[in-house]
Amino acid sequence: MILAWLKTFSPKAQPLMTRPSYWRELQTAMTFPIAISMVEGSVIGILARRAFEVGPYAFALIMASPMLAHFTSIFWAKLARGKPKITAIVLIKLLMLVCVGLIAFLPTTPTGGLMLTTLILLSRCCLAGVTTLQATVKRQNYRRQVRGQLTAKMMLIVSAIMAGAPVIFYSLLDLDPSAFRVVYLFATAVSLIGVWSYSKVRIRGEFELLKYENRPTSKPTPQGSPAPLYEYNPLDEKSTFWNVLGQDKDYRSYQVNQFFLGTGNIMTAMMVIFLIEQMTHHMSRGYTWSMIIGTTIPFVFSSLTVQLWAKYLDNTHIAKFRVFHTMVFSVSILLVFIAVMLGWLWLLVGAQVVRGFAFGGAYWHGN
Repeated sequence: MILAWLKTFSPKAQPLMTRPSYWRELQTAMTFPIAISMVEGSVIGILARRAFEVGPYAFALIMASPMLAHFTSIFWAKLARGKPKITAIVLIKLLMLVCVGLIAFLPTTPTGGLMLTTLILLSRCCLAGVTTLQATVKRQNYRRQVRGQLTAKMMLIVSAIMAGAPVIFYSLLDLDPSAFRVVYLFATAVSLIGVWSYSKVRIRGEFELLKYENRPTSKPTPQGSPAPLYEYNPLDEKSTFWNVLGQDKDYRSYQVNQFFLGTGNIMTAMMVIFLIEQMTHHMSRGYTWSMIIGTTIPFVFSSLTVQLWAKYLDNTHIAKFRVFHTMVFSVSILLVFIAVMLGWLWLLVGAQVVRGFAFGGAYWHGN
């Protein structure tokens, strides 16, 4: 059964027209995420605190960098408009790998901590650009009927690497803390293989796409149309974000509550990594345990529960789904609070398990 399941990842199991792109992207999915995992907040946050001894404000900035980087998505989309997308993505990925590789050469001093914070911010901005532009590539190369399935396969591979790579690499730091220099250089080198593979991807209909984008009169087109970088709803063209919030009381209330939930989650995520670092600092193999608790557990449980959430969504109303999903996140935050009050690391581990379960539902949150 497992062998049959693994065969579904083979390019030969995919539609004929998607095989070349899928094979290249599959190679990238098996290598490039190693570099991404090295700058994840739950990973780099531990290194920042122990090796560079960054202060609370720099630590908070590092942990908030993924959210801050989202603001650069529009910049990347506009910068790449009318230009070959694969070339743009490859250049941005190379810029990100430069940032990751430079971490290996930083001095473990306050100045080094400041430079580390800057490199993490830059690398996360690059990652936001990659994510933004890759959506266009997937929309061009994969039909809607198979796009979700292929993306899910790649995301499963990415999740496995993001969960395992930090534990394997950071276990070396338990033997020698200065080994982070070798780790980050190695992660950069392996990820370069993924960048090279992605550079071989070809976009279907790219000539028409670039012709469309370079036309001065081109505007965003309806959702589902091929090629556009920006889409809109033709049935509600005059509506804006603020108009909808002003006119729809129930939706405004929903978004306000979602804002508070998201704020609580972001604040908790930062505090959890800070607490894990504190509680495992003097443990034997502290780096390894901090990676397992902070990174591996959430990734593993989110991957294991994705399908459970999908079945639940298929059998319930979306409003009920989101209420229950929010409650799971709230339980995780409550467990963190109790763990802090009592100083129980095992309860913090339990909170991470629940948090991972909640992340499994986040995959479907936009449906």
